[in-house]
Amino acid sequence: PCALKARCWAFLPPDNVFTLCRAGDKAHELFAAGVVSLLDVEREQLTPRQRIQQAAVRTGEAQISPEKIQAWLEKLEYPLHLLDFETLGFAIPQHRLARPYQQVPFQFALGVVKAPGAPLERMDFLAEDTGDHRPELLRQLRRGIGPRGSVVAYNAPFERRCLREAAEAYPEFEPWVSQIAERTLDLLEPFRRFHYYHPSQQGSASLKAVMPLLAGRGYDTLAIRDGMAAVAAFMQSCAAETSEADRARLRRELLEYCGTDTEGMLGVCESLARMA
Repeated sequence: PCALKARCWAFLPPDNVFTLCRAGDKAHELFAAGVVSLLDVEREQLTPRQRIQQAAVRTGEAQISPEKIQAWLEKLEYPLHLLDFETLGFAIPQHRLARPYQQVPFQFALGVVKAPGAPLERMDFLAEDTGDHRPELLRQLRRGIGPRGSVVAYNAPFERRCLREAAEAYPEFEPWVSQIAERTLDLLEPFRRFHYYHPSQQGSASLKAVMPLLAGRGYDTLAIRDGMAAVAAFMQSCAAETSEADRARLRRELLEYCGTDTEGMLGVCESLARMA
């Protein structure tokens, strides 16, 4: 991202046309026509989701569809298994069973909730180096995910792809991965479809935009605050010149970051349940 964007775009109001969800060229066309504020866009020019976004900005309140949220919640089956991966994607693969830029998981956080209102039971995996640790990752994940209950991820196609590609490299895990894929639900869905939308999201349905609103927590207090920083921290922890003290600190910070995602997902699920 351009480091000067905040300065160059400082004249725009917070809710400008460039925050419109999936606007594409439309945002530039509106701006060129002199339409800067999202509130000034004609309703007929907006998609249904963009209209929800505009209504949220106009009222200053979240737009909620309880019946649609309830329909998604009814898909959940306890125990819940809240799953998040952190991955590496090297241009030059580090081992023979990977393709260029293939996203290979080096870490997972798994939170298990056995029943509504039950405490989160957490399990973690963090590789020791940049080698191919997928067999051990899959073995541990298989121990943590029980034979029944939903697997929940935010933007679940990404987790499904990581699991599928790992099973392609290590076929002994294919039957288990296929069974897990059938039980995996995408927590992004209610937000991508705007069943819930708050004006502060500014067109984003990412977990980082949603979690502070619904789970009451974010990443501001963490040493690692996003996936790119997690990759950098992991690579630093693997470097030969990194001291043991720094390596231990970086690994603690990685576990805290990845675990925050699963804990946040639980908070989001609980908030959705209260809305339905």
